[in-house]
Amino acid sequence: MFKRSVLVLLAVSLFSFGTVGTSLAASHMAKPDKLVVKITTTSGTTWGRVSVDWKAAGKTFMYTCRKKKCVYHPAHMVKLHLSEVASSPSTWPFAGWSIDNSGHMSTKKKHKFSFEIMKSKAVIGANYVLK
Repeated sequence: MFKRSVLVLLAVSLFSFGTVGTSLAASHMAKPDKLVVKITTTSGTTWGRVSVDWKAAGKTFMYTCRKKKCVYHPAHMVKLHLSEVASSPSTWPFAGWSIDNSGHMSTKKKHKFSFEIMKSKAVIGANYVLK
């Protein structure tokens, strides 16, 4: 009887330890980053569209934002690829990107660019100006 109690106690202890180890491992997994894409909008008209893509866990994720603001949650530290297409390039041409990468501000003029989110959040503006 005593041997059986010790074996049961040992089995329960090992099971509990395995569960705690699993939950600790899960809690240390990286949280996804946050990407906010904003597109110039006036009087309800959005003047372009932004495509965003990245690869993570063997998959390719591709999205297109066609409204004033879109929010995405890419895996932490993946390379993001953004491109834009103006809705009306003759009257509202693309002026450039405004980039707030976790407090680090920058701008880009090309229609496409790639970057990694530095900490956990980036806000990207696709800017269009009236010609």
